[in-house]
Amino acid sequence: MSDLGEEVEELLDALRKVERYMRYLDMRASGDAYVAWGIVVAVGCLLTALVSELGSRFGLPIGPVIGILWAVLMTIAIAVSSRGWGLLWAFLLAHKPPEEREQLRRSWRVRGTVLIAGWAGTFVLWGFLSLFVLGGEPGPCWSIYLACVGLGNAITYAVHSGEERRMIRESLVVAAVLLACSPLPFLIVLALPGWPWLSFTVAVLAVIISYLWAGLRFYEKAEAILAGAPEG
Repeated sequence: MSDLGEEVEELLDALRKVERYMRYLDMRASGDAYVAWGIVVAVGCLLTALVSELGSRFGLPIGPVIGILWAVLMTIAIAVSSRGWGLLWAFLLAHKPPEEREQLRRSWRVRGTVLIAGWAGTFVLWGFLSLFVLGGEPGPCWSIYLACVGLGNAITYAVHSGEERRMIRESLVVAAVLLACSPLPFLIVLALPGWPWLSFTVAVLAVIISYLWAGLRFYEKAEAILAGAPEG
């Protein structure tokens, strides 16, 4: 009986390790996503400023070049984010019985659809309001940008439930911070009308700092989970 008890305990310990590793992969994937997008925003803004300066000097087609640069950078960010989630999903499916796999896939499809629609909707709203309602005014446009990115993070938090939400509280913090900062670009333009670039700088820095903070927090949680520390 003692041998059987030891085997059962070893099996339970192995299952706990598998579950812990899955949560580790989840936190790593979340960290990868936030860090990747934070870096993309930083690099994209620097390249946009550089291309704008060079374009005005040498007559380059600024709009198309900037569009291509952002498309490439966003593709890289999506690829980095997808790699971590892909590893997690493959690991989860491999440890689920066949009858649960289709249900899990269906749940992921629904969540993915809501996320894509939510994020796309926020940026369509930003583009519409910025171009057709506000006429490209920098202060209001960048205020709405922060609000839309904050709303996107709130949607990311909302599509999860229960224990999952507890593990991704950083998304809610990012949403709250960006929504709280959203009036700043507009107020800066009102207070300093001769410095329109400052509203852009504040908006971009708010996104970069909050995203890198969230990414590093997720990495810390991932390492703590792997080391066996209490989660949360």
